[in-house]
Amino acid sequence: MVWLYNISLEFFKFALVGVLNTVIGYGMYYILLHLKFHYLPALIISFMLGLMNSYFCNKYWVFTSEQHFKRELPKFIIVYTATLAINAILLPVFVEVLKIDPRIAQLFFLLFLPILTFLGLKYWGFR
Repeated sequence: MVWLYNISLEFFKFALVGVLNTVIGYGMYYILLHLKFHYLPALIISFMLGLMNSYFCNKYWVFTSEQHFKRELPKFIIVYTATLAINAILLPVFVEVLKIDPRIAQLFFLLFLPILTFLGLKYWGFR
């Protein structure tokens, strides 16, 4: 049962970091859309800002990794790039095909993608 507690604590901490990243990333996304950026460049810029914050918070606080960044940073980037790819491929479907406002469409992905990200980081990125 200790392993379940550890996973629960890690996921709780990961969720807190996620809330911070969401505020930073979605806030930047919303601002860039307000500044008349197209939604895909806005997504990428806001994603990169959240990525930098996420790496440091997850490395030192959530997973308390002691590995050298040269070993884990590429894995971290791969996990996040995979989730960005899923987001970037499906967001136009929601916006162009389903005709959902890009601000609303992106909220869907903010609920779904963190679970995939946690699993990727826990079992591969910061292993």
